[in-house]
Amino acid sequence: MILLAAVYMGSIGLLIALAGPWVLPFFTAAHDADAVAAVALGAKLLWLAAVYQFFDGLNLSCGLCLRGAGDAIVPAALVLPVSLLLFVPLAHALTFAPGQGWVNFLPQLGWGAYGGWLAVVLVPDVAGQRAVPALALRSLAEIRI
Repeated sequence: MILLAAVYMGSIGLLIALAGPWVLPFFTAAHDADAVAAVALGAKLLWLAAVYQFFDGLNLSCGLCLRGAGDAIVPAALVLPVSLLLFVPLAHALTFAPGQGWVNFLPQLGWGAYGGWLAVVLVPDVAGQRAVPALALRSLAEIRI
């Protein structure tokens, strides 16, 4: 069931990314000078969003399976540290150029929106990979229905 959810969400993300170059121009004005650049950036970001869909499907399905099995502690314990200790610093480091961010002790690569979305892709991947072993260790005898 976990793989099914991840593959389904990844497939939908792939379809959206493939359709992006045809759909994105509907969201820009024809007379806008930056429309071509916005569509090009949007098309690149949709590929990251497609990858994100697969890992988010893995993360969500593992977390929901654990909750359904009566274990709400592991998913909750994963969300807070992964979000605060991984996502926030990673998104900051990948998004802002040197001198533009909120703090100066983190590296600042300046990848803009692409860097922010890359951080969004990596966080569910890490969280999902941490939830899978916890789910695999659950014994069917422990599950109360």
